[in-house]
Amino acid sequence: NYLNPASYTSQDTMSFIWDIGLRGNFTTYQTNLSKHNQKNFNFDHLALSFPITRWLFASAGMMPYSKVGYDYAEKFDFSDGNRIKVEYYGSGYLNKFYIGNGLKLFDGLIHIGYNASYLFGSIYHNTSIYTVNSEDNAYGMNIYKKYDVALTGWLFSIGTQSEIKIDNKNKIIIGATYDIKSNLNAELSNYFNWADTILANNPDTGKYIIPAKLGFGISYLFNNQLTVGIDFNKQDWSKAKFLGQNDSLQNMWRISTGIEFVKDKNSYLNYWSRVRYRIGFRYENTYLSLYNNPIKDMALSFGVGLPFKRTNTIFNVGFEIGKRGTTSNNLVQDNYKRFFISVSLYDYWFIKRKYN
Repeated sequence: NYLNPASYTSQDTMSFIWDIGLRGNFTTYQTNLSKHNQKNFNFDHLALSFPITRWLFASAGMMPYSKVGYDYAEKFDFSDGNRIKVEYYGSGYLNKFYIGNGLKLFDGLIHIGYNASYLFGSIYHNTSIYTVNSEDNAYGMNIYKKYDVALTGWLFSIGTQSEIKIDNKNKIIIGATYDIKSNLNAELSNYFNWADTILANNPDTGKYIIPAKLGFGISYLFNNQLTVGIDFNKQDWSKAKFLGQNDSLQNMWRISTGIEFVKDKNSYLNYWSRVRYRIGFRYENTYLSLYNNPIKDMALSFGVGLPFKRTNTIFNVGFEIGKRGTTSNNLVQDNYKRFFISVSLYDYWFIKRKYN
């Protein structure tokens, strides 16, 4: 699990794993006046991991770190008969490429690890204002505002994990992670024009400060069949700064819990005994607070892990249904359904084959 680099040490010392995932989103954006449906399909992650020695393991991968996507408009009617239409459009990604190592210490009693992640990408925010006639066709005044940001920089994470064996079939796993505060390089392109005349062009460079993040969790494996876990993450986004300025962000925290059941993951006689059944729930106080309304996000998820025959490769399918935000104070509420698919390709390396 690349979310905690200390977990890389749980891999078999003779194995090599590729993991690739995709996700789809079906969202209904709802206000007090209307609804709008949107769907998209995105790349989720690509990761690999392998052992270097019996006590040192490595992982690398790439995934989106954050994304922007919106396109909406509003119209204003004035007493003199004029009508104005304002269109807002935003897009872009901040991507993450990481490399990391996990180490076993004290005969495997303590596991530690780190990830070094390079963040890069661009985000675009555009606003267009123009007059329209009764049929919403544009004419006359045309104002355009562009606000583009390019970001690059490093993010460093550390993690630890420990297993407490109760007996051969029961154990407790405790883990913690910490993302160090990061200073990204930011390049801002910001200009404003009326028709074909540029009224302002204010490029700038500086830093984008991502605040530190702390997470910890605990899980219990019962009878080598049932795993129950809970995680907690916290990140104070009120400390985030862009070009020296704070935004109206707040402290984010998220709590997640989940259960996985597999009857016998080592059975090679009964396929369905190796299938993993999962259910989870999360509740998040997001970093957004709009018009004194803290934006909450909660979701329930289900999934299965389908093993390939005669191998440890697993095909994972997940489904999540959730709600984010509120319709109070003319805000937008997201009612979403998401599905996830991934495959963990598991292969053995460093084995010398012998035939009689």
